Parts: sequence; structure tokens; C-alpha cells
Amino acid sequence: YPDPERFWKIIKDSCSGVFGVLASVLAVLGQAVCFFFVYEAGAYGAVLWIFVLGRFGNALMSMVGKPLARPGQGSLSMRGADGLSIGIGALTAIFAGAFAVSPVVQLLAYVLCGGAILFLFRLAKRVNGANGDFLGAAVVLCELAGLL
Repeated sequence: YPDPERFWKIIKDSCSGVFGVLASVLAVLGQAVCFFFVYEAGAYGAVLWIFVLGRFGNALMSMVGKPLARPGQGSLSMRGADGLSIGIGALTAIFAGAFAVSPVVQLLAYVLCGGAILFLFRLAKRVNGANGDFLGAAVVLCELAGLL
């Protein structure tokens, strides 16, 4: 269980540690491998949908993280997240996905994206706050959910 004070001290530290670099490299490599297979399958529309899904994940994290918002750029996004913006984001993701991927792929991606948001929300509760780093993580994790 992370100590909230230590967690935020590490987050605010501008130096990247070994695990931070490793996580970044793994995320980029994972996306590169997944994009290779998407292109190989000729699913070019899916590439656009994946980015829509990532931004929808950001909007979801903004809404659920709003009560835990810490000062900074992320809190501005969280402040604007409401039912209307989530509804528009959901409709955009579903509409774009209808033309890009099968319904089964969409459903699986939404379930994985929801799991990622739940993980981030539980972490935010544990460390007493959420900021723009959580929103960025939501984008990356939901994009990876769509790629998988």
C-alpha cells in the first residue's frame, strides 16, 4: 500500500527512476507491437477509434476523479467533466467504433478501459488525490485496451 505523502513526492519529482523509464518503454513497445498487428490486419479505421477511446477514458477519469482533484492542470479538466461531456464522449466512441471495429471488440475494449479507470480511481483514493498524471495514464491505458 503506497504511502500518500511518499507517492506525491515521487510524482512531483522530475527525475525519472528505473521503473518509470521501464514502464514508459513497455507502454511504447506494447503500443508499437499492437499497431503493427492493426496495420497488418488492414484495420485502419481502428487506429482513429483507438485515439477516440483514449480521450473518452480521460473524460471518464476526469469525472470519477473530480472529488479527488489536486491543484494543477488536471483539476481544470476534471472541473469540466459532467454527464453531458461523458455522454458526448461515449456516443462519439460508440459511433466511431461502429465504423472501425466489430461490436465484440468494442465491448471488450470498453470493459478493459473500465477496469483501467477503476484501478486508477482506487489508486487515487488510496493516495488521497488525482492529478493530470492520472488523466494521462487513463489515456494510455484506454488506448492500449482498444489495441488489445
